[in-house]
Amino acid sequence: MALRVGQYLLSAKSDLQRLHKNTTFLPQIFPIVLYNGKERWTAPARLSELEENVVDLGEYGVEVHYLPIIENSYSLEHLLKDVNLVSTLFMAEAHYDRHRLVQQLLSLYNENDPAAVSALGNWFRQMTLHKRIPAEDYELLKREYRSKEELQAMIVEAILKEEEKILKEGMQIGETRGVQIGEARGVQIGEARGKLVAQRQTLLRLLTKRFPETLEQIEQFTAYFDQIANFDDLVQLIDYLLLAPTLGAFEEQLQPFLPTSEATQ
Repeated sequence: MALRVGQYLLSAKSDLQRLHKNTTFLPQIFPIVLYNGKERWTAPARLSELEENVVDLGEYGVEVHYLPIIENSYSLEHLLKDVNLVSTLFMAEAHYDRHRLVQQLLSLYNENDPAAVSALGNWFRQMTLHKRIPAEDYELLKREYRSKEELQAMIVEAILKEEEKILKEGMQIGETRGVQIGEARGVQIGEARGKLVAQRQTLLRLLTKRFPETLEQIEQFTAYFDQIANFDDLVQLIDYLLLAPTLGAFEEQLQPFLPTSEATQ
């Protein structure tokens, strides 16, 4: 890496000299290497560490020294102490938790340059959808969002895409159970019930991922969801669950979908 950095520095200065022929002095460049991989970083930061020191060249020796910033060397606790745009980026790549990142991006929107937060949100969306940034989507990085609500909608769209696989898996489980029920009472009725079962299971899985504290209340929410017999209502609840800022807010949105006696308890 030290050798590559040296090549980059010379190339950049050569290009600047070629483009600005009348320039007397070339600008200084501070070389930084940002590493976001999972393996331990072991590359030397100085070119001299790669050379065989047969003769001491003194002031005639060529040195390249870059500053390594290793994301996986920062613990989550350290990053949470001073949360900003950079620490949020490090959290996303080294300690990935999509729900924590969504909330962090939205809170940063009020405290920082919205355009910078939007660029970071755009990067997060691409990472969520593709685990990389394809060349054809590069233009998305230049987009600036007009409001916090638009940024939130963009991030939620990414989460919905990510959770689509969970939903499909649940549907397959439900359809299988539906066919089993259908053998006794008709395949059509069984499939309909199977889809309801799948949707309820999906809601429970998303609930425990979105709000881990609900693990202790899983029986209560299972009972709630079992009372909802309309498939479209269950779909709408998934949207509410993904957007709800707190568990209490989701419970309030859940109440109208429950039978009157249950909702008023």
